[in-house]
Amino acid sequence: MAQTKFRGSEKTKARKKKFLDFLQGSLGNVSIACKKANINRGTHYLWLQQDEVYREAIEEIKEEATDFVEDKLFKKINEGDTTSIIFYLKSKGKHRGWTERQEVQHSTTTSADDLKEIWDEVMNQEEE
Repeated sequence: MAQTKFRGSEKTKARKKKFLDFLQGSLGNVSIACKKANINRGTHYLWLQQDEVYREAIEEIKEEATDFVEDKLFKKINEGDTTSIIFYLKSKGKHRGWTERQEVQHSTTTSADDLKEIWDEVMNQEEE
């Protein structure tokens, strides 16, 4: 990632590069990177709006962070960690039925005549 491709003055380009280095080191945590790079969070979001190269670099860092975490998850799965296995299946195995769902059963003893009587009462109240 060459900082000369970023928009802005040489000083701004250097600040963007510094921020991105900290962002990568913090696995994409914007708050941590802002503190370490000594920039305002709003500055980061302004750069995101104004600089496509910067925005692409941010997206790449997010993808790398996701890859890192997925790698950790797969290591836990390989170690037989039940929680990690269940998490993966609930996230990626939905098409095979690995979802949590709630079943709601409802029964009523209200007859059709009772419902009609209730309906009529409601309709009569609206007319009054």
